[in-house]
Amino acid sequence: MVNLKEYIHADRMDYYPFLSKGFLMDYLLKTEQFWLRKFVKNLRKEEYYTFYKPNKLLKYYYQRKKNILGRKLGFFIAAGCFDQGLRIYHYGSIIINPKAKVGKN
Repeated sequence: MVNLKEYIHADRMDYYPFLSKGFLMDYLLKTEQFWLRKFVKNLRKEEYYTFYKPNKLLKYYYQRKKNILGRKLGFFIAAGCFDQGLRIYHYGSIIINPKAKVGKN
């Protein structure tokens, strides 16, 4: 992961654009897509502070946020498994082996 902003931007391409009608409806109603987007963003930040700019405090903070949200949604996705363009279509029972490496898209 060269740049955190590039990864978050690539992941965001599959969701509604920021401040669009769909984004605002998701935000106000706290829909499924809102929580999925939030999970992916926390996952990317955890990866960044784990592998590319090591900071134990921020790593632990984002890991904790991701795991709490993952428990609600039914996910277990370890940091570093996915490349750019991650899109999760639904919540519930998604478990990825921490040693798995999944490429772009």
